[in-house]
Amino acid sequence: MTVYLINLVMMGLYSVGYNLFRLRFANTKKIKCFFVSFATIQLVVILSLRHISTGVDVAGYVYNFKYLFPSYSFNQLMAHRWEIGFKLLNKIIYFFTSNEHIFLSLIAIFSIVPVGIFIYKYSKMPFLSFALYISFNYYSFTFSGLRQSIAYGIILISYNFIINKKDIHISAPRDP
Repeated sequence: MTVYLINLVMMGLYSVGYNLFRLRFANTKKIKCFFVSFATIQLVVILSLRHISTGVDVAGYVYNFKYLFPSYSFNQLMAHRWEIGFKLLNKIIYFFTSNEHIFLSLIAIFSIVPVGIFIYKYSKMPFLSFALYISFNYYSFTFSGLRQSIAYGIILISYNFIINKKDIHISAPRDP
């Protein structure tokens, strides 16, 4: 609970700092980018430094990452009940390292950085947005719902395409 309260207090301090610097300097985009980046890094670091027992499902995710998926054949991996993208992400990360803290850190980056980018782009009051994100338990959900938090990170990234009405066209290759 202490980390939760410190997190919220820090968002308030970032807000005060952001507003003080914004009034003194002309380039408010750089100031906003700096403070939003700092808040995003704080959230990522907290998620990255947690123990694997923090979060209901994390121990299972780490077990699958370290012990099951490396030994699985491609067919066994595809038959596993999780989403194909998350299974492939596990395999790719394991190809480079088997360290569970690096695994959790990369998952934290994939989950929180899209939130930070979204807040930077679309929020007029970024630290209120961060405070709401933390207070409404979206942030605490990322401690356990790894796959789902990556999914809503992807949704936040796709929001830019939605508002700009950019379609993604996938077409089959044509025969010559």
